[in-house]
Amino acid sequence: MDAYEWAGEGFLEETDEQQRLLNSLPLVLQLGSRFVRLGLAGVHTPHLLLQAPFLPTQGPHKLPLLPAAPPAAAAAAASPPAPPAAAAAAAAAGAKAAAAASELLRKASSRRPLAALPSRSPAPSSSSSSSSSSSSSVRLLSLPEEAELSHAAAAFLYAALRACAARSLSSRPLLLLEGPLTPPALKQKFVELLLNHFQVPWVSFLSDLVAPLYTCGIDTGLVVDVGYPKP
Repeated sequence: MDAYEWAGEGFLEETDEQQRLLNSLPLVLQLGSRFVRLGLAGVHTPHLLLQAPFLPTQGPHKLPLLPAAPPAAAAAAASPPAPPAAAAAAAAAGAKAAAAASELLRKASSRRPLAALPSRSPAPSSSSSSSSSSSSSVRLLSLPEEAELSHAAAAFLYAALRACAARSLSSRPLLLLEGPLTPPALKQKFVELLLNHFQVPWVSFLSDLVAPLYTCGIDTGLVVDVGYPKP
């Protein structure tokens, strides 16, 4: 066999693999400063909503699951059914991982709370403006050490990804939506775990402020994030 023929076959196999991944619904992971959203691309509502890790709370208590969309149900139905014993073992492992993540995040947040710094606002001209400016603050997130960060992030991702993607992690690319205040160390640790530990095919990055533009079919515009008073 000639060298160019062998190279051509490898190229075709690689192209087929890329096309297969492109045809599958990718996962979307949004790292917000208050909540982490996880779901499937093309679905108008997230499949899972969690409190962001390393917040000074009692742990990442899972909020009620949002209504399942048809693509999410179709993807779950397409996965091969697991034996009852395997399903029970997977559920027990997921509960154990969630409990471990809650405990690790509780310890990390209790030792390293968020620091509040006064905002640099101009000198107030009245008492009302003085009270409003003094109450505003900039919240800085202090992450735990390297080893503790790895364990806590791995436990957090395991519980979230198993609840959303089940057994199809290795066949779904992932889109990571990052906010402007996402700590670079946390994002880097998440990417390392996704690629090396969870065997995600690839990870793409997109700013969560730019993402709404692409859903409208445009690549430039004004995005105003007003947030929500309640989750």
